[in-house]
Amino acid sequence: FKDGDTPGARELDRPLYRIPMPPLLALTAALPALGAARGAVRAFARAMKHRYMAYENKHQEERPAAQMRLARATALVHAADLLLRDLARRIESSTEGAAPMSIDERAALRMSAATAVHFCKDAIGLVVEAAGSSACFLDHPLQRMMRDVNVLSTHVVFDWDGTSEMYGRVLI
Repeated sequence: FKDGDTPGARELDRPLYRIPMPPLLALTAALPALGAARGAVRAFARAMKHRYMAYENKHQEERPAAQMRLARATALVHAADLLLRDLARRIESSTEGAAPMSIDERAALRMSAATAVHFCKDAIGLVVEAAGSSACFLDHPLQRMMRDVNVLSTHVVFDWDGTSEMYGRVLI
């Protein structure tokens, strides 16, 4: 199954059955991180309009530091989205050839998925840090998003050090 050699691929001439399982699983497992990061950025953007900074006598949306965090988090989410869209396109195009996906291609795809999850984790971290200590309460949605993506990022597929080492090795 890891090379797209499935009973369905042998019996039916459909690209879906020739998709190698590991890159497809990396893509599908990364998508919740993207959704959580999008949700965290939207929640922060909404909250900063209403959050009053008592010691500064202004709303958080007026603070340049908050604006910068929102901008950086938004850019990271956009970059993660582009990486995952490209990953999906590359996985789909891998079914067009007769040969199974090379180790180099697999490593590049895994690096893309891990990078996207890393970007999502960083985006959530940026907004949680700016959202104040209440964002760490168990009933706060940002806390849940941060916790979920932190846990997801520890999966072996997204392990930043291991994936980077593997990809660097095949690049050499």
